Amino acid sequence: MPNSALATLKFERQLSWFAVACSLISFGTSAVLFLIWIFIPSLKEFSGGSMKFNTSLGILAGSCALWIYRKNAQTLTRRELQIGRALGTFVFLVGALTIVQYLFQIDFGIDQLVVSDFPSPESSLFPGRMSPITGVCFILLGLTYLVSDSTISRKLKASSLFVVPLFLISILASIGYLYGEKTFYQMQPYIRISWQAAACFALLSTGILFARFRDGPIQILTSEGIGGVTARRLLPTVIFTPVLL
Repeated sequence: MPNSALATLKFERQLSWFAVACSLISFGTSAVLFLIWIFIPSLKEFSGGSMKFNTSLGILAGSCALWIYRKNAQTLTRRELQIGRALGTFVFLVGALTIVQYLFQIDFGIDQLVVSDFPSPESSLFPGRMSPITGVCFILLGLTYLVSDSTISRKLKASSLFVVPLFLISILASIGYLYGEKTFYQMQPYIRISWQAAACFALLSTGILFARFRDGPIQILTSEGIGGVTARRLLPTVIFTPVLL
């Protein structure tokens, strides 16, 4: 096997393992916050701009869906597909119902259905409700899962239409926290997307891109040609230079 082919195979395995890591890290982060809301919701440091309960629940579901979709589409069993679609539907609904509440000024009673929010000035308008930015991210994440294993979708690369905007929104919010630029992660007068949620969405979107690299915009990274080799070498520079600037 040529050296370029070996290097490509090694890189593909690294992408798969990175997708697994993204799933586990986002699951662990949301699980910790989920348990805090259940057992010690009065902790002040987890109120206000932190991850809300429904957000932690949605990211838990999204992390489990990524664990399923990390596998090649042809190797998924029918049961795994059904579970993945159910999780994707749940993630989508978490975001869609939240955005409907914001748009039409109604309350479905889902924001504090399980736990009561801790009083804070930032969440006083809608106690327990996630940020509208978080809601949009859940819609994009859910749609990505729902269309990713459709034959037509794979041919049209439709999942990229949702996962790429999700990646950009979450990265922008993360950069906003890094540099203290509030407009990057908050739509006034509503609550901000928490830094934990922004980080988890960035991990999940990156994990999806890497798990299904053959069907997405990073397909060139696995190419054995000069373009693929060059892209792999430039990838760290492309990722870190804008952040450092």
